Amino acid sequence: MAMRLFRRGWKNVNTVVISLALALAVWISAVVAGDPNEECAQPGTVALELRGKDDDLLVIGSLPEDVNVRLQAPASICRELETQPELVKAVLDVEDIQAGEHEVPVEVEVGTQPVRVLEVLPREVEVALELLAQVELPVKVVVEGQPARGFQMESGVVDRQVVEVSGAQSLVGQVAEVWAEIDISGAQTTVSSEVSLKAVDENGQQVVNVAIAPETARVTQGIVQSGGFRTVAVRVETIGQPGPGYQLTTIQVSPPTVTISSTDPEQLDDLPGFVSTQPLDLTNVTDDEEFRLSLDLPVGVFVEGEQTVLVFVGIRAIEGTTVLSVPVEIIGLTAGLDAQISPESVDVFLTGPVAILNEITVEDVRVFVDLTELTSVGTYLVEVTVEILPNRVERESINPQTVEVTLAIELTPRATPTETATPIP
Repeated sequence: MAMRLFRRGWKNVNTVVISLALALAVWISAVVAGDPNEECAQPGTVALELRGKDDDLLVIGSLPEDVNVRLQAPASICRELETQPELVKAVLDVEDIQAGEHEVPVEVEVGTQPVRVLEVLPREVEVALELLAQVELPVKVVVEGQPARGFQMESGVVDRQVVEVSGAQSLVGQVAEVWAEIDISGAQTTVSSEVSLKAVDENGQQVVNVAIAPETARVTQGIVQSGGFRTVAVRVETIGQPGPGYQLTTIQVSPPTVTISSTDPEQLDDLPGFVSTQPLDLTNVTDDEEFRLSLDLPVGVFVEGEQTVLVFVGIRAIEGTTVLSVPVEIIGLTAGLDAQISPESVDVFLTGPVAILNEITVEDVRVFVDLTELTSVGTYLVEVTVEILPNRVERESINPQTVEVTLAIELTPRATPTETATPIP
């Protein structure tokens, strides 16, 4: 009986399989119709990730930062990738790769399914790996430039005797020395500076793409005076006085020090700590000026370099104060009105150079009230205006600042001036 049932079922197995296949096809067709496949607009460009590199290896040269990826997926998956582009990764897996040059395929990983990768550009990337090398090398002080004339170098000192150079084995093998460069051009005193260290080959050419630890060092280069030379200050000698009402405010000399020399070192030792200029005559100078002066040097003593110095002299007028009692003038009086002012004059306090104030008179200062806006009879308080003719004189204050103006009907009309014809010769 059981055997008979088995035989009957086996005869129908083809029918069952066909039925299941048809059902599956119908289901797939329904799913695809509801969520059709399409080429996804995203992610497009994907950052390229290097994975699995051994710590003893270095990548030589540069790798692409990203690759272009085309994907196909159901519409719902494409929408998901639009909102979560981080689901797509592009990977260069070098876990089992040794030193050398290799063509490594770009692997695309998608954190959701179903997704089909249509294209990756580039499909492969050339990766060059090299063993990491480390060496310790001494630091050498390299001096650039020359000190000022009359000065000489002592030995340089660096605060780091040895540093570590690391990088690709082929590059580290090129490094012959590590330099600490310091510029002493024109120096007259010891120079100390924190400098960046430089790896160089046997020809003194810099080797790039290697790391130096630490990256900097402090270099101190001693600079001392040479025998037969001495650096001294410059003192400006003056005669005469600025013009009346003016005073000397500053003297500046450039350069402030000079280097002198002599074949007799004792002569230099006997000199004071300065040398003087030839006398500068300030008689009647009334403004800032620059002068080029020679130095007054003892016989047998010479100055190194420029033989003269530039001297700037600052001159300023002596400030003072004066008071003038100035009559108040009327302008803008309406026709048919008469004006009375009280007080008729005001005190004007002036400041400025004494030389100008000593010469100023009432005629140089104008005080007036403008009555243009006052057109009816009455009593008004009007602010006075002051005009000063001499330059560099300023008004400090007025006493009083306003005057009382009384307007009344004019009893005697003012005569209107008439023009007089000028005869033609």
